[in-house]
Amino acid sequence: ASSDWESCLMVVDTTNGNSVEKELEYEIGPVHKDIVQIDNSETILISDSYGAIHIVNVCNMKIRCTHKLSTYPLSPCLVIGNDKLVVGSYDGCIRCLQMNSDGDCSFEWECQMDSAIYSSPVIFSNNIL
Repeated sequence: ASSDWESCLMVVDTTNGNSVEKELEYEIGPVHKDIVQIDNSETILISDSYGAIHIVNVCNMKIRCTHKLSTYPLSPCLVIGNDKLVVGSYDGCIRCLQMNSDGDCSFEWECQMDSAIYSSPVIFSNNIL
């Protein structure tokens, strides 16, 4: 899947190679990083270039939750377990959100680093990023 400026996702049917444009419920910023799927579910995470993360149900294209985390572009999101979302930003912060069972999410913590973060955070053993 990929995104364009008009808040649409382009999806491809893998059985026949046909592409379909799916319009999102609300407008989001341009997406120039990876879109992340949560454990084979119908939920994807979109980090846009305006500093917001969007949790989207791909079946109905409804945005379940949006959090504005920065005024800078965000890295692709890292999912820890099924409920923690960790994302970096060009402003040098790593931020964590807790995803609730109802599809909403709440801010957990942030950590300021010494430089901009462009790629997805990686988790090592013992919960070290």
